[in-house]
Amino acid sequence: MKESPVKKVAAIMFTDIVGYTTMMGDNESRALEVLRKSRAIHLSNIEKQKGLKIKEMGDGLLAQFNSPLQALLCARDIQLDARSLSCKIRIGIHFGEVTVEDGDVFGNGVNIASRLQSVADPGGIFISGDVFNEINTECDIAFDHLGKIRLKNVKRPIETLAIADKGFPRTSRKRKKELLGSDSIDSIAVLPFQNLSEDPSQQFFVDGMHDALITEISQISSLRVISRTSTLRYKNTTKSISEIGEELGVDALVEASVLRHKNKVRIQAQLIKTIQKEEHLWANSYDREVKDVLNMYNEVVKDITDKIDAKLTKAEAHHLDQTYEVVPEAYEAYLKGMFEWEKLSAVGLEKSLQYFSESTKIDQKFAPAYNGMAGVWLGKAQMGYLHIKDALPHIYENMYKSFDLDDHISESYFWRASLNVWIDWDWEKGKTSFEKAIQINPNLAVGRAYYSHLLAILGKLKEALSEIELAIQLDPYNILIQSLYGMVLNYARKYQRSKNVLLNILEENHAHPVALSTLRSVYYNLGEFEKSYEIFNKSYLEKGRNKESEVLQASYAEGGYQNALTRVAELKIEGTDGTYSTPWQIATLYTRAGNKDKAIEYIKKAHEIRDPNMPYLGIDPIFDNLREEPEYINILKQLNLYEFLNRKQDGSN
Repeated sequence: MKESPVKKVAAIMFTDIVGYTTMMGDNESRALEVLRKSRAIHLSNIEKQKGLKIKEMGDGLLAQFNSPLQALLCARDIQLDARSLSCKIRIGIHFGEVTVEDGDVFGNGVNIASRLQSVADPGGIFISGDVFNEINTECDIAFDHLGKIRLKNVKRPIETLAIADKGFPRTSRKRKKELLGSDSIDSIAVLPFQNLSEDPSQQFFVDGMHDALITEISQISSLRVISRTSTLRYKNTTKSISEIGEELGVDALVEASVLRHKNKVRIQAQLIKTIQKEEHLWANSYDREVKDVLNMYNEVVKDITDKIDAKLTKAEAHHLDQTYEVVPEAYEAYLKGMFEWEKLSAVGLEKSLQYFSESTKIDQKFAPAYNGMAGVWLGKAQMGYLHIKDALPHIYENMYKSFDLDDHISESYFWRASLNVWIDWDWEKGKTSFEKAIQINPNLAVGRAYYSHLLAILGKLKEALSEIELAIQLDPYNILIQSLYGMVLNYARKYQRSKNVLLNILEENHAHPVALSTLRSVYYNLGEFEKSYEIFNKSYLEKGRNKESEVLQASYAEGGYQNALTRVAELKIEGTDGTYSTPWQIATLYTRAGNKDKAIEYIKKAHEIRDPNMPYLGIDPIFDNLREEPEYINILKQLNLYEFLNRKQDGSN
């Protein structure tokens, strides 16, 4: 008896062996053997995820699942198992309404899955945005957002993502543009400027101009602009323009050279398209006096945006039309200050402070120099060269002086947001300041990275991940931002992804403190206590904390992980090794050692001294064992964080 058609919501998975027809023509017996092995891999994984094989179509297969997560995990495991085969498989998954009739499925939902499979990268998995929206908070898998793709015989463009876990193919920038049916330029990187002067002492001026031009073009909201930190790796590179464009994921590059002579400066700039084919789009020279250098930056940005037909808001167009003059000596002192500040050494910060101060003495109305001084004092506190309470008066004084002179500096709002959140614990003001910084400079990668931490603190983990992933796109080779990403993944309980990110960082910088401290927490959260112990020990050795390392090793051999952390906590309290440890650091040891009373005791002390780490108390998984403790809950209420404690990971309010 024929069944009546039934409509239902289901996850549909389509698979196909790449190049199977050619394989059959070349060696039929070998092709059939590959097909048999592929079928066995498919069927075992479909069964494991409680799916239903609908039908096989030659070398392809159609399956149905009750949940998108089951379909995704099945597809992932198929690809992992298929690595033993001498072929590649494409997979597409969609979640939506289908019609079930006589053991088969029909409808637009089936068509979308089929079309996603047909455009997927060999060895890859493409999913629709509907799948992603259902599983984003449930799985520990990385994704690459490809954009809205037009698929054959599908009326609306489909938001498409690809699995981006380690070992899966990465969709190239060129292919993304092909899939989107676009060759427009919407992303750009400004490469380090060439110093044409024979005087190496002028490098500070050249580097300062590079930074300034990036800052100006970054304020164009329709463009994604790579941060300076990631472009510096290409100074004196031998890589081709196409290679650099692909690595940075941009559509075009700006190359420029600078020649300065006394109070005259010349920039020669060119714009090169990197997608589809390498193409020189534009070149120009600009000769100005140093006092007009800010106007010159605006001219360059206007010429570039005109050439690529970038959309400007009224505010952006108005800003580019403004004219500014600087006092050359004040601007030069400011650039020298920035050059020294980037070293983040005690000597470098002190020199930068002297240069910024000199700049303000020459021109008392030059706002960037005051903003620079605020950054120096904050840097001194962050690097441990000065106690935060001694730095705060200087930070506030210079930050507000900068605001009074110019309220359009995104970094000023970033400093303010950082103080609002980690010093004042004022979440609403922090949110407002971060949003203002990003409004002025949508490409402020570090601003988006720290804003993602505020969103995580407030329980908005889905939004936090979106912000930090955008920050990574804007500054892909910035190790600090990658470490901050690892932290957000840890807070979102995506431990495997966090571990992978952090291990990649440590391959490049084996002693990175943020990566090490986060990785030992991730291993703890995964229940891999031996690895957590090993990272603790490595952290102490890298910091020269030999006594802590000795106690950790001896106590671990004597009584295991919790015993080791307890003994290190006691050592830190005693302070006999001559080093100071904050109550927060001691609390994090006790909570992982399973000593709730001691953990809460030191959390209270951290609260009393207003430790900047306190905002993470409600979101850090290492405190999961304290969630039901009345004193812990009371502290969260005092921090105005308790209402966010039980928020779902989807970021709902």
